[in-house]
Amino acid sequence: MRDGFMKGLIVGLALCAALTGCHGRESTAPLAPSAVAAPVPGPRSQVTVVSALDERPVAAARVRVGTNVFETAPDGRVITADDLDGLLVVVEARGYLPRRTRVRYDRVTLWPAADDAAVAAIQQMAFRGDDGRLMLYRYSQETNLRLPLDRQDLSEPFGRAATVLNALTRNQLFAIEGRGATLYGPVWNVVPVASADCPFGICLPDASEIPPVGVIDVAMTDSALSLAATPLRALALSQLAGTNPLPGLLNPATPAFDTLTEFEQQTIRMVNAREDCTTWPDDDVTYCNF
Repeated sequence: MRDGFMKGLIVGLALCAALTGCHGRESTAPLAPSAVAAPVPGPRSQVTVVSALDERPVAAARVRVGTNVFETAPDGRVITADDLDGLLVVVEARGYLPRRTRVRYDRVTLWPAADDAAVAAIQQMAFRGDDGRLMLYRYSQETNLRLPLDRQDLSEPFGRAATVLNALTRNQLFAIEGRGATLYGPVWNVVPVASADCPFGICLPDASEIPPVGVIDVAMTDSALSLAATPLRALALSQLAGTNPLPGLLNPATPAFDTLTEFEQQTIRMVNAREDCTTWPDDDVTYCNF
């Protein structure tokens, strides 16, 4: 019986050594092929397409990368096997301008345009140039609004109008200054008399290059308040490439309402959200260097 016990012990110890080494350590022997988990095929990159105005995901957008076309899921995501960061993509979606851009930070933002009328209005309001090269227009990177402190009838309404526009653009449009402030840069004096070339009360030169700093001198607008152009209308139009053909405060012939429509607000926000090098309809690749 003892011989049988010893044989059993020897067999047990051999089996223990083969499996674990009998020291609590894991075996370094490779597992049998059937025990290895198969690699899970999965994506290496994802891009989310959202509205530039409210970050809302854009579903069913078509994202073209080279010859490949993907469609976004309900959450706005496209998942691919390749890394898209920095690659050129063309994105099209119902209710938005088509976008040509490079993927940055795993997302692409689109410019809302509800229908063909909105598309035409955005082009007229925000872009300037010939048919071959329509560039996004912004009057100035920084506009100093010079208010006459001794004329509250002028300074208060123009100051309020500038505050409304600043709220739309995260305070990017106007720096409000007093009359005695020292301002640098070209001074574009406003034209206070309505004419065929200046129907809005405030007119700025059609410069071929956007000045880095501009000045609007409200002291020159004594008669502007008697025109159809309210301070809000005048200041808003001073920053855009053109007027709004749709009903609204910025309509050139029959301005409607006493404040900016939602569409007009959105257009002003988008003009200031996009790069100056953007070309029509929403292309920041052709002439942008980043």
